[in-house]
Amino acid sequence: MNTWTPEKIDQLKSLVETHTNREIAKIFDIDRKSVSRLLNRLKIKRTPETVKIRLAMPKGSQIGELNHNWKGGISKEHLRYRIKYKKKYPKKVRAQNILYQALRRGKVKRLSCRICLPEANWINIQALHLDYSQPLKVIWLCIKHYNEVTK
Repeated sequence: MNTWTPEKIDQLKSLVETHTNREIAKIFDIDRKSVSRLLNRLKIKRTPETVKIRLAMPKGSQIGELNHNWKGGISKEHLRYRIKYKKKYPKKVRAQNILYQALRRGKVKRLSCRICLPEANWINIQALHLDYSQPLKVIWLCIKHYNEVTK
């Protein structure tokens, strides 16, 4: 869990020009997408020179195991597995879809993490359904606490 103090934000700003989002994520112990969201939220942009250097990186630098999303490879039949998942957990999928639609329509608002509440951790909040028959009744947790609770 990270509380974004002015000192940490200054450190983040100093690292943006010299480090990749993956390296920054390791330094602050958060995931890469959270770094990207935080940079966007704080309106921190890289200089055009840094962007040119990033674009000049070899194309293979994000392929296979070097990619941050690598999960050991994906089957050519991943659509079949998604359909199988929907058939295996219909209540779960239905509850997730209803909550997603309610979020999009503004009927439900994302809150800060219930456990980190004093620090108001707003980065990468996940909804935890305790009962799939009540799809809009969820507990909002940051990814760290969500993973701790669901394991």
